[in-house]
Amino acid sequence: MNGNVLKRTSWLLIITLFITSFFTFIPSFSYGGSSVGLDTFVKKLAGYGVPSIVMVYLVATSGLTGAAAITASLAALGGPWGMIGGIFTLVLLKEISEYVAEYGMGIIMRGIAEDLKQKGKSNSEIIKEINEMPIISASSKSRIIEEICRTPTVIDFSKYENANIDLSELDFIININASKILSMPEVQTSIREGFEKQLEQKKTYEELKRKSGFDPLKDISNIIVFSSEKIIEGNNSFGGALIEGKFDIEKIINVIKADEKAMKDVNITNVDGFYAVIPKNSNDGFVLFLDNRYVVIGSEVGCFALKTLKTRMGNDFNKYSLFGNRVDYNSTVSGNGRLSSVLKDKCKNNQNTAIFANVDSFYFDFNNGNSFILNAKAIVNKSENVNDVMNSINGYIAMIKMFAGEGIAELDEALDTFKSSISGTTINMNLDIPASKVAEIKAKIQARAKQMQEQQSNGPR
Repeated sequence: MNGNVLKRTSWLLIITLFITSFFTFIPSFSYGGSSVGLDTFVKKLAGYGVPSIVMVYLVATSGLTGAAAITASLAALGGPWGMIGGIFTLVLLKEISEYVAEYGMGIIMRGIAEDLKQKGKSNSEIIKEINEMPIISASSKSRIIEEICRTPTVIDFSKYENANIDLSELDFIININASKILSMPEVQTSIREGFEKQLEQKKTYEELKRKSGFDPLKDISNIIVFSSEKIIEGNNSFGGALIEGKFDIEKIINVIKADEKAMKDVNITNVDGFYAVIPKNSNDGFVLFLDNRYVVIGSEVGCFALKTLKTRMGNDFNKYSLFGNRVDYNSTVSGNGRLSSVLKDKCKNNQNTAIFANVDSFYFDFNNGNSFILNAKAIVNKSENVNDVMNSINGYIAMIKMFAGEGIAELDEALDTFKSSISGTTINMNLDIPASKVAEIKAKIQARAKQMQEQQSNGPR
């Protein structure tokens, strides 16, 4: 065996044994303590030079559970990361992991780079040192360089902390009962058949379950989509989805961190004790883990406004305290909405929809069990407009029957079950289709689709 290889292997074994003992017998030792401010801690790390940036990356992507592997990598790097340097620096591992969890690796790595620049080291020199380091893969070097050169996403959390957030002003709320939908036999059959055709998707799904402890087909109960134009003044993008389910947050975050492709597009940070997945492209969606039961995804203003409400409500935070009974959470799908002035203006500008500018709000719930049942209400602004609105609705149903019912008599019969009535300024609507009729319609549509495919395949060549 080559002498240098043998020598290096010996050093790695010695360091690994030392660190194993270190974390076994002196677990309470902390260098500097987590009470040190971020700026002070960054300056302390910057004292080790450019390799400290790599150190933060290794800790963030491997964690303390990989201490022995990190030790070997550090020792093999050479320079200040020799045996003595490696041992000394590993005293910082626990503290680095705490700061990474609280602030995210990007903030710390960029802070070190900025401190080094203030001491006279140029950006190109920092990049050169990173590229010259052995052991670290090319993709890891690229990720580190991208991170320290990136302009950070700056979020002013105070505008949400101090905002008067009233969710009763929401324009639209739609609740999707995911557990009910995923329990439907036809949905389960579709998923199973899909996995049989796409084995790679099934493999990815099984791996996600194993690593994260999260099964998206079983652990999500409700998805509540919400949006509004006027919750927080100056923001017209208040929207998102509150996902209710069972989440092992630490495991899920670790899976994201381990995904190099995902980490190219997002930063993971900690905001007031809540894990946040911040997109590098501000047009992409934010993700905020509020607790092991609720996750919110959507626009920045939507996510962080809900984080503010979670902080204020504490254990009282739930879908009922947020949205009340505006939707039926037990229905397969249920929705409630108001027509904003902008939407009403759009209706007015089209002669086919102008009458619907008189609708102030609507409600619907849909259930798919023994029957296909749809209940809906439209609240009209004035009593003199109610008949015109209902006549337009009935006209649209008749048009649907005419086009959709061609060749499928069962569909025409099903739409005959549509009923509407008036109570004050409210139009009540109901559609109740027996499950047997739904099955007949589905079979007819599938047969028709198959016939069209055969005609296309047997057509002129």
